[in-house]
Amino acid sequence: MTQLSTFEIHSKRRLKKRRPLIYLTVLGLTFLAALLRFPWLDRLPPGLYHDEAYNGLDALAINEGRRAIFFEANNGREPLHIYLMSITVRFFGRTPVGVRAAAAFLGVLLIPLIFLLGKEMFDERVGLWAALMAVSNIWLLCLSRTGFRAGSLTVVSAAGLAALWRGRNTGQRRWFALAGALLGLTQYTYTAARFVPVALVLGLLLTWRHWRGLGRHLFLLAICILLVDLPLAIYALAHLDLFLARPRQLLILDPRLHQGQLLKVLAEQAIAHAKAVFLEGDSLPRHNVPGKPMLAPLTALLCVIGLVKGATSRISPRLSFASSWIVIMFLPSYLAWGGNSFLRLSGLPPILLLLPALGADWLWRQLLKWKGATASLLLLAATAATGVHNVMTYYLYYAQSQSAFYSYEVPSTEIASYINCFLEHGYVRDDLPLLPAPSGLPRSVCVARDLLHFSETVVFLLQPDPRVHRLAQAPPAAKDEERMLMVVPGSSTSYLQLLPPRRQIQVYLGSKMRDQQRAGPVFQPHTVFVATRPPDLDPVARFEDGISLLDYRLARPDPETLAVRLRWQADRNPEGYYILFVHLLQGGTLISQHDGPPAHDYYPTTHWREGDVVVDVHRLTIPAGFDIARGMLRVGVYRPENLVRLQCILADGSTQDSVLLPVSDGW
Repeated sequence: MTQLSTFEIHSKRRLKKRRPLIYLTVLGLTFLAALLRFPWLDRLPPGLYHDEAYNGLDALAINEGRRAIFFEANNGREPLHIYLMSITVRFFGRTPVGVRAAAAFLGVLLIPLIFLLGKEMFDERVGLWAALMAVSNIWLLCLSRTGFRAGSLTVVSAAGLAALWRGRNTGQRRWFALAGALLGLTQYTYTAARFVPVALVLGLLLTWRHWRGLGRHLFLLAICILLVDLPLAIYALAHLDLFLARPRQLLILDPRLHQGQLLKVLAEQAIAHAKAVFLEGDSLPRHNVPGKPMLAPLTALLCVIGLVKGATSRISPRLSFASSWIVIMFLPSYLAWGGNSFLRLSGLPPILLLLPALGADWLWRQLLKWKGATASLLLLAATAATGVHNVMTYYLYYAQSQSAFYSYEVPSTEIASYINCFLEHGYVRDDLPLLPAPSGLPRSVCVARDLLHFSETVVFLLQPDPRVHRLAQAPPAAKDEERMLMVVPGSSTSYLQLLPPRRQIQVYLGSKMRDQQRAGPVFQPHTVFVATRPPDLDPVARFEDGISLLDYRLARPDPETLAVRLRWQADRNPEGYYILFVHLLQGGTLISQHDGPPAHDYYPTTHWREGDVVVDVHRLTIPAGFDIARGMLRVGVYRPENLVRLQCILADGSTQDSVLLPVSDGW
């Protein structure tokens, strides 16, 4: 007996003794995965993409009694994930958390399933390494924190393969029956699952000798797959055009896509998908931290080691099964237009992560045998450090990424949030500007039709309410009413007549976005006017043309910025178009200033009506060493055509061209 085989025998004995510790470790990894997947689902990823909202709308329909085996909207979608989502939407409501919690749950469930798959295909150590790598894999983090269906394919295929290999190892038919049910269920998860039967058949054929004597069991496997898939197959045959609509749109074999350059396109696809594993992955922020490969550098190195060592050992039949599965499950993305797509590759992770796990297990054993426990622990520390780096990349870099902000259509969530907040029910973003508190007066909202149907995200998040009206159908404002107007910037200002008279009016600018599909320009889709009960205040200063300054408030959103909120009142309808200015002084010296029309020019003085109170905010840069106690604000109004300031009438009857206000009194 060789020294290596003796080492393996002792290693297996130690493994058996440590099995309770292994399962406790898997439990700990599962808990850690939950900590990385469930928190802040409403803000990371930012916003809510309209494909997620489509699923959420169908989940609402399920909760209202609708049942479907295939959801036809949005190019057709498989139902399993949407049925799971109906449970979380019922619990969390019409919120991003309601849409994404199902994926987070599946992402947590994947950790023990990957362990079981690795255990049954190889051994407990390989399963443990695979589970450790899955916890913080960026690709899997992205899959488990979005409301897309692709993550359900990852989990169900992992469970099915684990059951299949459990059946192979025990010879028990019940595991083959369970594997058939689960692998059949993959067809109800995501479009890429249509390649699962091909991958399964090819894997079994390449390792046929490994399944010798299990023919009846495999027949049972096939029967269970067919029985589970029969209802969907019947539907597909009756609705073939719909069932194949999305694949037909993207298949690169279509001459309309490759335009006579099929070989070139196939070569480019091959290069892109080869790079996706080790070098450069999906660039779309909805699927991935842009450009990050499937495997981090250390994990990629371990993957190569696992392939080399596995191919020359007794586990090569199992490695052949894994390799064939990987090759086939690359095809949904390889044959689709647009480069590597991590959603279409969602059938890969359970098997793909076994390869670096094999490499890690082999390297661990060699280090333990040659260099002792300290050296082997360094490998574990390096793997853990890779995981920490992945988590920091996702939560720090990706969370602040402008491309992710645009890609997840954040303004859609803002449109719904403003309305829900004003009417005091439904989902509201936690970073939404503070709206005026309710005063007891009735409230209503008037919204441009294009914004009400801006995306499915608005439709899903917006809490149904009869007080929400389209602009074109809105009733006149009542005198005792508070109202919100939401309009498309640049549209006619005739909507301003819908604002109730003698109200405090504040304008909020929506976040900007970009059409990611067409690489269009950045634009602002919505502007919000809020008209509420005005405060009962005596003016601080009165200017010409019936303009009074009621009060001012200061805030420091960051150490370098001073936000000055002014409240103006129209004692009559002003005749001119004016610019408001705020100067920051210290010791009589001007150190910062901001000039501009009121309310970002969305409610200029030419639109002010008698009794209007208009809120206007100016942001000033604060230099280092600014002394609040010595600071003063100079506030005034001027005509832009000649820069002549309006006179300010003081309490003693004297006039000046501005009013001085202590900074210290504005907090």
